Amino acid sequence: MSIMDSLGRLASLWMKMCCLLILYAIAVILFNSLYSLTVNCGESCAWALFILALIPTCIGGLALNLFLWPVIGALTCKNVCRTEVKGLLLWIMVLPAFGMFGCMVWFSWPGSYVYQLHELQAVPSLTASICHVDRWSGHRGWIYTTDGSFSPDGAASALATIEHCQWHKENKKPGYWKSCQVGFAPILSCKSSRRLDGPLISFNSCGQTVCAWAVSYGSIPKMLDDCGKQGVGGLCGLSATYHEVLPTGTNCAGDNAEVGQSWDEGCKDYVSELKGAFSAAALAANISVSPDAPIFEIKHPGDTIAELEMFYSAFIAVAVGYIPLPALLVSCCMCLTGLKWRVFPGD
Repeated sequence: MSIMDSLGRLASLWMKMCCLLILYAIAVILFNSLYSLTVNCGESCAWALFILALIPTCIGGLALNLFLWPVIGALTCKNVCRTEVKGLLLWIMVLPAFGMFGCMVWFSWPGSYVYQLHELQAVPSLTASICHVDRWSGHRGWIYTTDGSFSPDGAASALATIEHCQWHKENKKPGYWKSCQVGFAPILSCKSSRRLDGPLISFNSCGQTVCAWAVSYGSIPKMLDDCGKQGVGGLCGLSATYHEVLPTGTNCAGDNAEVGQSWDEGCKDYVSELKGAFSAAALAANISVSPDAPIFEIKHPGDTIAELEMFYSAFIAVAVGYIPLPALLVSCCMCLTGLKWRVFPGD
């Protein structure tokens, strides 16, 4: 093979790689922009674009990893490598491709960590009384309340075991439910002597009506010592649906989910059990509660944003390393086995 022929084939190879990389870059941009797409064209549109973005990811990124590098590895090892070495090279290149592809999709789908971070950064915060639920319920940004506290004696706070919590189904095996524990505490319209920059000292003027439920997965919610610079003496956190209390990606709908339903509608058994636990706890504590009392997740803004930014950094790292990592692993394997890099069979 002449030098000009080798250069021509190498240029053709690089052109194909550049086209695949462009498609992959488009997919990454779409993944990173799902919240903006949701705001501008709706949730259904965002899901459609997310699924659409999987196509250039597969054609651009996954195909590049699954086919191009193994082909180069096979050409490299032609007439040199033993059969078992070729198989080793193939697995070294294929396994990271699947793993990193899965991580990137998991970090970025609508409702995931990257989506939540963009949402919390874009939606302005809201200040309201905890009992003015019509003002803050359903708000997608940070909420700072001017009042509201747990019952001083911890009445109606409990850790409930929910049987229909997490639906698991593997391959063609029958699905099954896995229980979980959800902690909750009633939020009353209590005025407190909380300092704006310090801890809660005492309670006074507490009503006996539950304005909202503080809910936490796996533990009973706790009051925060402070809410940061924007705190106004009450609570801080997020308005949440029943499903959003569970870890990201949890399927609580089982086989009951239907197209067009919200998660809370599909997770009717889980929602019914949790509401039942609310009512039983309120009845035992002799406090009144509306059946439609919303859920308030008590969270510290700074800690939550820092956690989501960590996931966002992981998403960027996976997106950047998704293409060169298999090639790097091939090179390392070749160095360890003493093989030479042969791009074309005739080299």
